[in-house]
Amino acid sequence: MFIITLIIFLSVTILVVSISVAVRSQEISARKDVQERLKYIGQNRPSEAQKEKNFLVQAVDGYQSLVNKYLPKDYSDKLEKLLDKADLDISVTEIVALHIMGYLIIATIFFILTKVIIISLLFGGIGLCFPLLFIRMKIKKRNKQFNDLLVDTSTLIANILKAGFGLRQALQVIAEEMASPVREEFSKVLQEVQYGLGLEEALTNLTKRVDSKDLDLLVTAILIQLEIGGNLSEILEKIAETIRDRIKIIGEVNALTAQGKMSGIMVGALPWLIALFVYFFNPDYISLLWTTFPGMVILGCALVLLAIGAGTISILVKIEF
Repeated sequence: MFIITLIIFLSVTILVVSISVAVRSQEISARKDVQERLKYIGQNRPSEAQKEKNFLVQAVDGYQSLVNKYLPKDYSDKLEKLLDKADLDISVTEIVALHIMGYLIIATIFFILTKVIIISLLFGGIGLCFPLLFIRMKIKKRNKQFNDLLVDTSTLIANILKAGFGLRQALQVIAEEMASPVREEFSKVLQEVQYGLGLEEALTNLTKRVDSKDLDLLVTAILIQLEIGGNLSEILEKIAETIRDRIKIIGEVNALTAQGKMSGIMVGALPWLIALFVYFFNPDYISLLWTTFPGMVILGCALVLLAIGAGTISILVKIEF
């Protein structure tokens, strides 16, 4: 009993520390440089509040150094790219803190339900997926918003070019007049150009931040025009028409595959709902699945088969364009 109590205490302590680090790290990092500039101005000894701030800064620095030291660089670079695509103003160290919090929260919930440490530690891994799942949902939503505005963007650029203005003036108008997220992304393109990057490379970086085949088509047309010349406004009008047709076809396909997607959701959710229902009405009956070895084997096989079934349906209803 003492070991269980100690594990719970340590879990809650780590959870509190992780929340504190995630909330305070960005604010403290922003103030750190200012504090270093001002510390030479002060004439008196640091107050208790200043000592507390210095302690927090040291704690955050220590946490960040540990993450930078032990987190694989490939994974860190991958997280940075995902955060850039999602346009989230948080750091990799904060994402790691969210991973820790997700693990501890899910592990604690399963421990409260099952009272089995091994099951709790295993299922706590589900919480590790929550931050990445949120980031990918954010990226997917942002890409959809970008694609919905891409037809208007192409048409507007074509009209500006027809009016006699240059490509950079057209991009400036897009960065000022279009809605988010098109406005932010083209503003980044112009900022990179102002910092000395070539327009071709800045547009290529845009395609890396936004996963969109329609955007790739638009950028390719612009790059070809910059390389060999041509009537870019006419090409962009045709591209806008092509994108409009693609959006129409995608809508029709989504309507036709809606039943299959709903079946996949039901296949994935129904076993969990039944298990939850049985747990509340007869917990002793279903608890055999995680309190006995045969039950654990059956539960593991069921989860594997459930994942295979849900993945198969997902592949069948997913159509690449």
